[in-house]
Amino acid sequence: MIYNRVLIIALIILCGCGRKASIIAAPDTVNQPPVLTREHLEEIYSEHTSQLSYTQIAQDPFVVTFSGVPGMGKSFISQELAEQFKAVRIRSDHVRDMLRKMAGVDKKDLQRALKEYFSYMLQRYDFPNRRIILDASIDRTYVTLFPYFEKHNIPFMVIRLDVPREIIVERIMQREGKYAPYYLRILDKSFEEYEEFGSKYKNYFLFKNGPGACLDAITDEVGHRLNAQIQE
Repeated sequence: MIYNRVLIIALIILCGCGRKASIIAAPDTVNQPPVLTREHLEEIYSEHTSQLSYTQIAQDPFVVTFSGVPGMGKSFISQELAEQFKAVRIRSDHVRDMLRKMAGVDKKDLQRALKEYFSYMLQRYDFPNRRIILDASIDRTYVTLFPYFEKHNIPFMVIRLDVPREIIVERIMQREGKYAPYYLRILDKSFEEYEEFGSKYKNYFLFKNGPGACLDAITDEVGHRLNAQIQE
């Protein structure tokens, strides 16, 4: 099913396979032995897919993506949207956490292992629900991701989050614990990518996700686009 193939290609791109990534492996990694064994892949796939919700609900293709830096609230919003619209929410962070806990996977090989897993998932993913929430930022990867959606006529929307920097720092400090210094170090670069995306791609739905923000505007917009798709 071509939609499923394109979806997993999108996931591979979103896993962080390089700035403005291509799905083609870099020359110095082509001949490297796999990080994950077949048993590893089966183990992760079984655990990962067993925890995905709404996979058996048959729904037409529609993908929700996000533009935003760490601490803007992508995970909370994507969870709310997945529940309201019975969509499959897919998080690369979820698989990354499983890999971190797996014996034999070195930290330096984590990104390669992530790509290997989603390549494997490409061969196995056959769920009828094609309404997808990608819980990840597309600020680095849109130049590769969007053409796939457009080429295969997959409807998608971008939710661009807007949060004051001081609130982002506070959220990261509260949420990430010992990992907070890492996220704070990459914040400047994340904002550069965020601003670059915003200057080049204007067809997004802007949502100011500050204190007391209500998600009704987002859910109304997603619902409106889904209804329009059904009526076409």
